[in-house]
Amino acid sequence: MEKEAFVEGLIEVLDGILPGESAHMEMDPIRPEQRSEMSLGKIPKQSAVLILWHYHQDKWQFPLIQRPVYNGTHSGQIALPGGKQELEETFQETALRETHEEIGVTPDAIEVIGQLSDIYIPPSNFNIKPIIGITEGKPLYQPDQREVVDVFDINEIDLIDDKNRKFAPVKVSQNMKIQAPCFDFDGRIVWGATAMILSEMAAVIKEMTNSQP
Repeated sequence: MEKEAFVEGLIEVLDGILPGESAHMEMDPIRPEQRSEMSLGKIPKQSAVLILWHYHQDKWQFPLIQRPVYNGTHSGQIALPGGKQELEETFQETALRETHEEIGVTPDAIEVIGQLSDIYIPPSNFNIKPIIGITEGKPLYQPDQREVVDVFDINEIDLIDDKNRKFAPVKVSQNMKIQAPCFDFDGRIVWGATAMILSEMAAVIKEMTNSQP
């Protein structure tokens, strides 16, 4: 899609009614009733992530990161840049700060154009706000080696291609694996919260494409 049409169309769809839960459920590894039970009575911590679109090699793309292996809930997972909201920060400020810290793209290089629906993650008790941004040209990524072992781009075509939606065995704890819905981008398995967010992003792109004259 041409640069101007993509940005204008994206802003228009993001300003409307978002797919939200219906898109999330397509990639949710937790049954709805389990999700309700796991969130009951909890006050979630707040966080934000950034989907940073840029135009490169005639395609719109955005970066994903792979986290290092550590003793924690999201060890080794592929994710969007982002993290926990700090005191007196807006969600937008959190997403921009974390993106700068994790992959080196400065806030002044990013134009925020909207956001997707919030999503709650029971295992870590985080509420995530997905922020949508645009930057000019392919960024020069400078990953923080403590937090990021790899950074790579996904393009709009692969995101909306249903052939990249699969089920795969994923590790949810030290001794437990489940078959989870996921995106498979050339062998890179994206599941859980990130897959749920990308499912809504894909639905937005499809709606935008279908509305083009």
